[in-house]
Amino acid sequence: MNKPLDHNVTLVINKKAIAEESYIKYLGVLIDCHLNWKQHILSISKKISRSIGIMYKLRNFMNTNLLKNIYYSLIYSYLVYGIETWGSACETELKKILILQKKAVRMMTYNDKYPVIPGPLTPSGPIFKELGLLKIEDIFTLFVSKFILSCLLRTSPSIFHLWFILSIDVHNHNTRLNSIVHGRHRQRPRVEIVGNKLRN
Repeated sequence: MNKPLDHNVTLVINKKAIAEESYIKYLGVLIDCHLNWKQHILSISKKISRSIGIMYKLRNFMNTNLLKNIYYSLIYSYLVYGIETWGSACETELKKILILQKKAVRMMTYNDKYPVIPGPLTPSGPIFKELGLLKIEDIFTLFVSKFILSCLLRTSPSIFHLWFILSIDVHNHNTRLNSIVHGRHRQRPRVEIVGNKLRN
């Protein structure tokens, strides 16, 4: 279990102390001192909220397909950037983004108004399916899966080529789970590409 330090730590390089910051911006991603990604999620949540406001003003002049294009431009682009890192944040933080996504899809389909008889809004799940859009947790799963595949196929930067290996490369005999991917940092994965197929 991680425990907070009971004292401050000062890093010194070339006899100069490095100033402590609560978070820094690196390549467009806000990295906080606790690695809980609160600052980054807060930042993109504000941008997504502004984008939803723009879409509200445009929806009366556009059909659903055009609104989806704007969604991909103004909202989805923030969600996918660097999600392989910050997408592992706790559910409480990610829920803030999911709420905004639900607001966006309801707005795009005019399901954002409460019924005449007081009650809950239209469930967002079917709307996501109708529009063919992914929720934040599904986007994270998709992009991490694509990253793992790119490592196995050696299409990722070379520094990541040894990060993952198939079970079949660990055992000398066939197993029912020989297609399971394991994270590794030592042994080079033996993966061949034949046409569009992966051969072990």
